[in-house]
Amino acid sequence: MNLKIIAFTVLLTSLSGTIFSQNDKVCAYSGYMTVEDLNRNCSSNSYLSNQQAEKAIDNILSKVGLFRNFIIKECPNISNAVAATLKTSLGTYERYIIYDSNFLNRVIGTTGTDWSAISILAHEVGHHLNGHNLNTGMGSHEKELQADEFSGFVLAKMGASLDESLRAMNKFGSENSSDSHPNKYLRVKSITKGWRKANGGNLNVNNDSNIVLYDYNESQSNYYLQKGSEAYQNKNYELAGEFFLKAFQYNAGINKLYLYYAASAYVGAKDYDKAQKYYLMLLKNGIYSLEQKNQREVYKIVTLIYSQQNKTADALNFIKIARRESPNDLNLLLTEADLYYKTGNKTKFAQLLKDAIAKDPYNSDLYYNLGVINGEEGEYDQAKYYYEQALRINGSKENANLNMASLILSKENEIIDEMNSLGSSNADNKRYDYLSEKIKELYKSAVPYLQKVIEVNSQNTQAIKTLVSIYYTIGDTKNAEKLKKRLN
Repeated sequence: MNLKIIAFTVLLTSLSGTIFSQNDKVCAYSGYMTVEDLNRNCSSNSYLSNQQAEKAIDNILSKVGLFRNFIIKECPNISNAVAATLKTSLGTYERYIIYDSNFLNRVIGTTGTDWSAISILAHEVGHHLNGHNLNTGMGSHEKELQADEFSGFVLAKMGASLDESLRAMNKFGSENSSDSHPNKYLRVKSITKGWRKANGGNLNVNNDSNIVLYDYNESQSNYYLQKGSEAYQNKNYELAGEFFLKAFQYNAGINKLYLYYAASAYVGAKDYDKAQKYYLMLLKNGIYSLEQKNQREVYKIVTLIYSQQNKTADALNFIKIARRESPNDLNLLLTEADLYYKTGNKTKFAQLLKDAIAKDPYNSDLYYNLGVINGEEGEYDQAKYYYEQALRINGSKENANLNMASLILSKENEIIDEMNSLGSSNADNKRYDYLSEKIKELYKSAVPYLQKVIEVNSQNTQAIKTLVSIYYTIGDTKNAEKLKKRLN
């Protein structure tokens, strides 16, 4: 008889698709930088930056109508600015713009204009928007020139003159090309190309993973917000998600709550790819503008979606935050237990179930699963105790009755082995008779549990066959024949 375990994770549709790159990638403004260089100078799991830099980068993005979907981080002592895709302490891969504020201040002091620092930040934004940290088939020089062109384009859109757009490169660019960067003359040419293009057309950037923002239009934003609310109330969640996203776009990305509404609506529509995309964007840009209860919900749903995508490592990483934010959420505790079970860490699984029992002492599933784990580990008495507790709470629990019968019958082999090892002496014959009665008593003790299984589920042929066999063995032919008819 096979033991069964009950999974606790909230049921979501199976998903597919990857959010982040699988390799660390770094694109620096000048010179060659490695992940080791960054790790040596700054911790990659920090989400902290100063508001001035965030505002500058958001202004850059507003000129191409995109929402920020990467993390901005200040890091001293690198004398550079970089666009990077890095593995965080949680084990996930995130996109960053990392800058040294002292370096940017020196640039401003040397060139005599704030536009120089903005041009450097714009260059790094260009790397991310063009997908350079994801594209391994493009040469480093081509990537740098594309980012330079974007810098020139966006500075023109922001009102910088061509001279102001070029000052940082003219002062800090290298006379000679290197393996990682072209010479400053080629880079000046690309910046100029972008600056001139801003007056004649749009610059194409890779925005497939981003959200296009529109010019702020309060009436349009409120219109779509109302339409989204109506669709949500009518349980048309897919349409509600589309409307809430439009409200966010016409709000120019200012009110992050609208994006939260869109993601939540897509959860209702069971479109978990879109929900995950927008929740992750909020985690990178805007999570702390939400009320705490909404922040908790974001962490929780991201965890559950990763769990159902079978991305167990990502789910375990995020559940640390989710449980920290919602320490009394029993469902999250059970989800974490289930994740550890999937990884084969049964010790951690059992400990978390015991924690759950302390919060919910009348949950028969918790005792049942502890019975399964102890049974698998050969802890017969502990397994029996937990099954008894599960059945004390819910005596009609099919799996608990079935596993209890299976646990009892697991003792038959050692009795049979001893019977088969006996000789033909009087003492052995007496021992054999004793063991024969003992095994019959063992079978009889399993009968009530098997009967309950059949009472609950009359189609459980496994239980029926086992009980028929027991009836014949203990001499109850009448019940054996009667029950056997169910198998025909």
